[in-house]
Amino acid sequence: MSLAEAFVDTNERISLASNAQFPSVFSYEECDSCGLVVNDIRLVRVKEQCPNCGATGPRSLYPDVVSMTLLKAIGHFYRGAHVASERQIMRLQSAVEDLTGKRLGARALRGVASQLRRVYTRHGGSQQGYEKLVEHTCNMLGVDDGSALQKIIPKLVFFTDAQPEHITVLLHTCTLVEHLL
Repeated sequence: MSLAEAFVDTNERISLASNAQFPSVFSYEECDSCGLVVNDIRLVRVKEQCPNCGATGPRSLYPDVVSMTLLKAIGHFYRGAHVASERQIMRLQSAVEDLTGKRLGARALRGVASQLRRVYTRHGGSQQGYEKLVEHTCNMLGVDDGSALQKIIPKLVFFTDAQPEHITVLLHTCTLVEHLL
């Protein structure tokens, strides 16, 4: 998946994470005997038989309260990460515009930064690597001003819109998966 494709459905993910009803729509009943998970309100009744094993008795809510709490936390931190990431890209857009006079969209700017990072990684800190970075930056942004290039290249090469909140989302997601398994 390319970087551009990863951002295509960001609005849908933000919308889902912002929906207060999101965690509650996943309320299922789990048979304590066989582990069958179904969305059947009748199984709330203790005397109702499990359609899989026929057992009666109390059922567990699935996902449980801990899982629901983790889902809410994941949504909260994901929204925060998105907001912080958007601020970061807007700062880079402003810096690029100030130095080059060109306004790039967020997706285009992420693409340029990603390509320059690949060139930087491939060639390391050598003189030839720096010349390749200058060449690529000139080609992508159409900038020949040496002073502007010296300022803009580090901003693009070392740009990341990853936020501490992204790490928190990842850790909470891992915790959720571990808890569910």
